[in-house]
Amino acid sequence: MYEQPSKKPLVFALVGCLLLLFGWYTFNYANRYGKTKVTVSAIPSDSTVKMNGAQIQNGSYYLKPGHYTFEASRQDFGTVTKSIDIHTHSTQQTVYLLPTPDTAAAIEYLNQHPEIQQQREKVGGINSQINQQSLSQKYPIINRLPAYTSHYRIDYALDGQQNISFSVTLYAILNNPDQYQQYVQQLQAYKAEALQFLSDNGINTSKAPVTYTPNV
Repeated sequence: MYEQPSKKPLVFALVGCLLLLFGWYTFNYANRYGKTKVTVSAIPSDSTVKMNGAQIQNGSYYLKPGHYTFEASRQDFGTVTKSIDIHTHSTQQTVYLLPTPDTAAAIEYLNQHPEIQQQREKVGGINSQINQQSLSQKYPIINRLPAYTSHYRIDYALDGQQNISFSVTLYAILNNPDQYQQYVQQLQAYKAEALQFLSDNGINTSKAPVTYTPNV
């Protein structure tokens, strides 16, 4: 009499697969909970990459909230660093690192590998856009600068740490030497108008570096 094959081995195998999948999901969830996915991409890809001083590879990492400094270097190229702060609710992001071609050998390497140079140019544009968006969020006023009226013009500059400073050109007019006191009063009035503009746009004018031309 013909006996049907038992289905128990198949059921056990299926249950085992489900348990493995559940275990894998649980492990990944626990390993990534409260962390932010950060993808590190250095170009050229054979650059030496470090995160907080420890060598890593190009790829994705799930990082806890905190401050992280990434570094990339390569033979004949200069070293480039980039720092990011990860907060509890940070969204995933990509850190692009482009070691600088500081030598003739580095430039020759890029000339011989145009595909890498194209990648660098593309990423350079992305970095520029990201930096501009970040600055706009940090200093919304830059979207309104330069600002100018018939009395003043306001420009801004950023230092290497992305700290902002302002330069104000005042358009007071001095026609005759005997009008100097009136000229000074005009300058003071125009300076007050410029400071009011900065204040109205979220700048603490008692702390922000502001220079004036002329400075009377």
